[in-house]
Amino acid sequence: MGVICQSDAEGNLIKALVSSPSNASTTEVQDYGYVADKDMYIVISYKYAIEGTGYSISPTEPILEMMYQDIYGDKGINARISPKKLRVLVLGNSYAADSWSYVPIILKNYGINIEIKMYYRGALALDQLYNRWESAEYQDVEEGYLPGLYTRYLYYCNTGIGKDHWQVLDRESAKDCVAEGDWDIISIQQMSVASLYEESYEPYARYIVDLIRQGMHTPYNLAFSQIFTRPSHDDIATSMRVQGKFYKKEPFNILLPYGTAIFNARTNPSLQTLGNSMSENLWCSDEVHLQEGLPKYIAALAIVQSLFNKYYPNLSVLGDNTRITDETLLKWAMIEQRDTCVGVTEENCLLAQKSAILAVNNPWEVLEVL
Repeated sequence: MGVICQSDAEGNLIKALVSSPSNASTTEVQDYGYVADKDMYIVISYKYAIEGTGYSISPTEPILEMMYQDIYGDKGINARISPKKLRVLVLGNSYAADSWSYVPIILKNYGINIEIKMYYRGALALDQLYNRWESAEYQDVEEGYLPGLYTRYLYYCNTGIGKDHWQVLDRESAKDCVAEGDWDIISIQQMSVASLYEESYEPYARYIVDLIRQGMHTPYNLAFSQIFTRPSHDDIATSMRVQGKFYKKEPFNILLPYGTAIFNARTNPSLQTLGNSMSENLWCSDEVHLQEGLPKYIAALAIVQSLFNKYYPNLSVLGDNTRITDETLLKWAMIEQRDTCVGVTEENCLLAQKSAILAVNNPWEVLEVL
């Protein structure tokens, strides 16, 4: 069944505009349910077949324009209103913390509030996320690893309520986090080393996508965080190929290419030397994670630019005036802090912005940053 329907901003059905060859009627649409997301695309929920399952149908530009004109008048598609606040659920691991931790700080400078709930477990891979979907245990014990390595936290930041810092909440399961609902974005990602292997994605990614659909009863965008790899497995070509293939197979609405942004930044001689690791290259002293300051700033910029492209098309991170210092880390109660800030100069920040913009515009290609 495929139907494009005209709905108001609250998702109330006005009329069916276009039907598939099956000629699904307005009555059929009402039987199945309908809701409009913030871009006025229609999500058809087969609530009488598989509870919570939804399929997003993106109308062509002329159809979308007609929908906007019917609802907003002559302004048409230009009447799209960008949200003043975003709600994001991140299902991830330490690389999620590396990349998302500065996002609220940057968005605050643009007058945009964000609420982030981060379901965090160290070294969390997709198969482990699926197998422990309902777990809120403090630690998991994996075969071959020491107990305590896989620690679970629930990190939270909400700049819309005047609390501009990160908090640690009582643990919840991934299932309960999703069921909270009203998320604008739900982001998933693979674990660093596992991201190099195609077999690590399926069937677990498909299972997770289905679990999210079953748990969500409001419109959302599914995001894929394209990650970098650790120095011991720094195979850029394989990383790009495998993650790109996975992204194109699943129903993602947003790509967050912070891995490519980091790869881009490493092409610059000045940025290559940043970091306390033996290899430098933006790594901190543990040789696994991005260091505070410019390295994490680069990753966060890629996420922010991706959010701009989706929700705030008139904004760009080029010229961003955020400058992360050790005092900033203290003020925001920074999660998973990695050493001290490095590389935050005006010249380097401009290079970081270029790295992020190039990554968002060319997510599956490493480009030189000059």
